Amino acid sequence: MLATAESKNQAGSKLESLIERGRSRAANVIDHVMRNQPTDRLVRGDALQFRAADNLPGILLTLPDREQAKVDQTLHRNAIYQMAQTTDMPVKFLDSLQAVAEPWGRELLAHNLQTVFNCRFSEKRYLLRSLQQEVWGFLSDSYRRIDSRPVVEAFATAVQEKGALPYEGYITNTKIAIQAIMPEVYEPVPGEVVAYGLSLENSDFGNGALSVRAYLLRIWCTNLAITQEEMRQCTWANAWTSP
Repeated sequence: MLATAESKNQAGSKLESLIERGRSRAANVIDHVMRNQPTDRLVRGDALQFRAADNLPGILLTLPDREQAKVDQTLHRNAIYQMAQTTDMPVKFLDSLQAVAEPWGRELLAHNLQTVFNCRFSEKRYLLRSLQQEVWGFLSDSYRRIDSRPVVEAFATAVQEKGALPYEGYITNTKIAIQAIMPEVYEPVPGEVVAYGLSLENSDFGNGALSVRAYLLRIWCTNLAITQEEMRQCTWANAWTSP
């Protein structure tokens, strides 16, 4: 049932302030997704060329580009972690080599990766997803690519048609999330005031599946505290498939 008048006013004011604060963050997520679309390359293991960067803390990966040209790209931490997964190399070992201040650490890391991919995995194909000359995702060639732009646009349109409002959003290096919430509050039992919403999460770089979750926001009117509880989840697998 709808909340009683007093509790509804208190909870409604709290919800309005949360929506107002989170509106810009949700808009920033949508803008980020629309402006940052990964560049994809399918590359065989024997075509990968690693070398220590001269004036950078990490290593460089040289990749074939259009018209047989070559392009140097840095490696994001997420891509190195995925390389460790597919080669069974300890990720702590790779991290420790990158952390060495002297050049030999990066040189040894580049040598190890070069040897493993050019020899053991030479005929395997990999999907490399890049942003701004950095490889963020190192994935199987059977990775299911889902363009976040139409997904986010469809989510935003659908929740708006149902009367939901942007509530929150966040962007990490490899993942995005958007939350929308219905502006009405309900009191299913005395003193228990809740609002209902939907959240969307996705990673373009293999760091989590595309998922849509329904949640309820519990609002305690005595101190205006809130907590969020997920109710159910619908997930589409979008993860690494081992070669």
